Amino acid sequence: MDQNKSLELIENFITVLRDRLGTDDYEISPGRVEKLTGSYDSVMVFNKKTKVGGNVDRQLVISLYEQGYCLERIAEYVIENMVDEVLSVPIETDWILQYDKVKDLLFVRLSNRTENAQLLSVTPHKDLPGDLAATVHIYVEVEYGFGSVIVSEECLKSYGMTFDELYEAAIENGQKIMPVIIATLDETIGVPEVDHACTGVVMTNEKQINGSAVILYPDVLEKAWDYFKEDFWLFPSSIHEMIAFRVSSMSEERARAILRNANKTVVAGNEKLSDVLYIYHHETGTFEPVEENNKE
Repeated sequence: MDQNKSLELIENFITVLRDRLGTDDYEISPGRVEKLTGSYDSVMVFNKKTKVGGNVDRQLVISLYEQGYCLERIAEYVIENMVDEVLSVPIETDWILQYDKVKDLLFVRLSNRTENAQLLSVTPHKDLPGDLAATVHIYVEVEYGFGSVIVSEECLKSYGMTFDELYEAAIENGQKIMPVIIATLDETIGVPEVDHACTGVVMTNEKQINGSAVILYPDVLEKAWDYFKEDFWLFPSSIHEMIAFRVSSMSEERARAILRNANKTVVAGNEKLSDVLYIYHHETGTFEPVEENNKE
């Protein structure tokens, strides 16, 4: 379906939703969702009474329509699965703006600065070496695990803190609610070690979700160095973990190729962190991107 037909279809779908839900209680409009795990065009549905909103991926609407479902049936699906079950329940969010209620729930996440440029342009964050960025999040328990709320400029102003102060608090608290795990590849996924020498080390958190940020915890990279006793390649293998390999175990070209191949074939698109290869220097205690020499 070409772009003009897609836009027309979405406009018609919005009209159907407005007819079904009415405009007194609901505001329905085109939207765009900006998330660290991926952005998409949406249809936004906002309940004026409960002050709760949700987004329907436009591609879902288009896909269902192309499968033969009429717009009225798609609207029924959205109403049954989102409006009735989610948007009808009021959610208390004022606590997010109160630092004393969130200070023990703060943690840090890593994301790709280039891929999330639009969201980061309006979100407090810390630029890191290469194409990485760190944002502060509030841990929220949900029925099937946990979610998070990203700390916004509004939150920061309400807390009366600078972002640097909040970032340090989130790093300190993150170590409590998401403690680090450092283990060899042999211990984690059964990759055999060669001649009893550690081939690779995985760094994540106990939940193994958004665990790549543990490299920002104090001394974590130095503890990984203890496995090798030499500088190491740092693979931003996904948002959930970082993997390290001793520099002497492979060339820069091979390390870069392994990282990029894994990102293409193994890592889910919304979990990809970066194609940039990093190196940890024991002497300085820092990590930096490895500049790629483009050969003609």
